[in-house]
Amino acid sequence: MPCGALAAVCALGAVVFFWLAFALPGGEPSRGQMVAAVVPGVALAGVAIFWALRWAKQDNLAQAAFARFAARTVAVALEEGRYEPRGGVPEAEYRASGLFPKSDEYRTGGLVCGKEGTTAFRFARILAENVEIVRDAKGNMRERRRTVFSGVWFTADFNKDFSAHTRVVPDTAERVFGKGLGRWMQNLGARGKLVELESPEFEKMFAVYSDSQQDARYVLSPALMERLTALGKRFRGLRVAFRDGEVVLALPGEGAYLDMSRTETADGLVKVLLAGIAPYVGLVGDLDLNTRIWTKE
Repeated sequence: MPCGALAAVCALGAVVFFWLAFALPGGEPSRGQMVAAVVPGVALAGVAIFWALRWAKQDNLAQAAFARFAARTVAVALEEGRYEPRGGVPEAEYRASGLFPKSDEYRTGGLVCGKEGTTAFRFARILAENVEIVRDAKGNMRERRRTVFSGVWFTADFNKDFSAHTRVVPDTAERVFGKGLGRWMQNLGARGKLVELESPEFEKMFAVYSDSQQDARYVLSPALMERLTALGKRFRGLRVAFRDGEVVLALPGEGAYLDMSRTETADGLVKVLLAGIAPYVGLVGDLDLNTRIWTKE
């Protein structure tokens, strides 16, 4: 029987004995009856703790072995492939993108790096939250969390040279308030100037802000706008930044890849792992990043 199951059985037995000692009807139990029920209960509780600790240790060892297997799989499958379970996106990089406001708490992990064709890329999970302390009707204080971003942060070399910082964000203002009022609200407090483009479908989904109108139009070609529109339908709430020669995609969702999985064979596990990272590695092709433009090598 697995350690976890043994711990659960022993814990249940301990509860039963304690219940026999204190909860059975029929008058107050004698000292002998108390001892007869409590001693086995304490013993079973101790055994339950032992097996629970052993199960936790085995689980940690299993997770470590799985992480090593995943790292080997990534190293073999991807050119310059690397997997760091504890690696991630530095918070400074997340904030510098300008895609989200500063968060109270920030966690990241599951860094995957590699190269697809001529394009180097990396991606990791991010959970950014704001924490607020609120008081309920009875005056009790409690913590309330609001998710700022939860998903996968994907960064890759871009296939054009540019110098400006351009951001593509969901166009909620125009969708809610209409084009006139929505366009006015978009300009309030915006980082960079609003860029008007010539793709109705793209502009219906996104608003674009940039330090340079010219750079933004150069980067966001009609073909790329079409590809981002398709990607935005797959990842609702998609945000994109073009900065320092790279493209950054904030992809909302669970980001389920390289998670611990139990399969019968090593080949089966490899297939599961590769299927998990395939949608993110495939973003290089989805955005046609291997097509180098003019002087970009």
